[in-house]
Amino acid sequence: MKTPRALLIFSLAALLLVGIPAHAEDGRFYAGLAASAESMDIRYAKSVYESAAPQDIAGDAAADDEDVSGFGVLAGYRWPLGGGLLLSAEIDYVLHGGTLRARLPGTGQNQGQVWPEDWSLKKDYSYGLTARLGGSPGGSDLNLYALAGIRSIRTEFTIVQTGCPRAVAPCPPGMLAVSTFRHDRDFTAWMIGAGLEKPLGEDFALQLEARYADYGRKSWTRLFNAGEVVIPLALSGRETGVSLRLLRYF
Repeated sequence: MKTPRALLIFSLAALLLVGIPAHAEDGRFYAGLAASAESMDIRYAKSVYESAAPQDIAGDAAADDEDVSGFGVLAGYRWPLGGGLLLSAEIDYVLHGGTLRARLPGTGQNQGQVWPEDWSLKKDYSYGLTARLGGSPGGSDLNLYALAGIRSIRTEFTIVQTGCPRAVAPCPPGMLAVSTFRHDRDFTAWMIGAGLEKPLGEDFALQLEARYADYGRKSWTRLFNAGEVVIPLALSGRETGVSLRLLRYF
């Protein structure tokens, strides 16, 4: 797995944040661990047209949803705002496990058609910035809060397609070819949710969160036969999930 520059910067920031002594009387630094389970829904769309006839477009789409998991580390700072309200800002890094798989039926196996494909999307890792705002209703020791954030999510998208590499119909016997393409795709997802925090003594707390994330749409284009055939591709998705988090306040 290649490590992007943004991840290195993020990791350095996390180490610095955890290492700073919490001298401020109006807030506390914290660090922790998190485990998550999500239901991930991805839609894959593909269209094909010949550059000489861009108005003749063929298209098809397929979707899949699967359960995925994650385990990560986090660091942040929490401020009291008065009136029982608490505001926190946090950075985190999560390794994920789980793969979505589906089949795109296609419209045919000749040039200018959408070839049948088996595709998969693996959620690899993510990192993000999250804000939380909440408080303890009625003097309870439980802290209820809302959250919102932004995440960068790295996925590995694999296509295995079957079609005829020649512009003839029907395809001559024995000419059907199988091709595999792999694409690393980074999604920028917006996230919202709500959570509940239970203190465990003075310095520890357990949090349970429910989240929804929108992946938006990621589009790119592949060319075939030296640009004679244009193949626009697109992925879009969303997920819902829960996260269990253990925090240590400093």
